[in-house]
Amino acid sequence: MEQFLKKYNLRPHKLFLIDALGALLTASMLGVVLIKHNSIVGMPAKVLQILAWVALIFSIYSIGCFYLIRKNKSNFLKVIASANLIYVLTTIVLLFIYRQSLTSLGFIYFILEVSIIIVLSKIELKSSWIYGK
Repeated sequence: MEQFLKKYNLRPHKLFLIDALGALLTASMLGVVLIKHNSIVGMPAKVLQILAWVALIFSIYSIGCFYLIRKNKSNFLKVIASANLIYVLTTIVLLFIYRQSLTSLGFIYFILEVSIIIVLSKIELKSSWIYGK
């Protein structure tokens, strides 16, 4: 993993930008695209709206860190990585709660989203450990 991080120069600063863009994409998908077509995914519109707002807040946090944080970036990266993992757990709980109404497409969308966020969080935590020394 350390070689991977160094090969692609995945330092905390760069990861904040990646996280911000990913969270913005998630907020857009949930709050604009899927909320208009929630029958395709089967997740209630109110739940999609809340998840979209959370993703937007995460995006604002990450872009703020990208532009404003100069020291101790690793500590701030741990915060967003942890928040992302809480988002993942929340999403998994919601998949269980709304399993009766979720469509196959909805289930696939959320599993893909969760998988991507888990990988990103793992990279963020590893980067914060390596570059936080």
